[in-house]
Amino acid sequence: MAINKNLDKFINTQIVFISFESVKEIKVFADKYHFLDKKNVLFLSDYNSNFSEIFDAHHIPYTLIYNKHQKLVKNYKGEVKIEAILKHLVVK
Repeated sequence: MAINKNLDKFINTQIVFISFESVKEIKVFADKYHFLDKKNVLFLSDYNSNFSEIFDAHHIPYTLIYNKHQKLVKNYKGEVKIEAILKHLVVK
């Protein structure tokens, strides 16, 4: 199960992809997986690796789940199934 094929389950969720790739490569990825027109999906380029230092994110992918109060709910180092992410989201 992929995020791009299940965006309806993330309707009340802000998704932020952070990449070390160039902006051009990020746009290619976003276009390929049909994220460009999604208002709840953002892409950030972290070419200086600031994110990995600040969040101790030395695994790729690295998933952080925050609640609406900006409190960390769960983090995953490495690949994670969508079902595991969804169980931490408040679904209305």
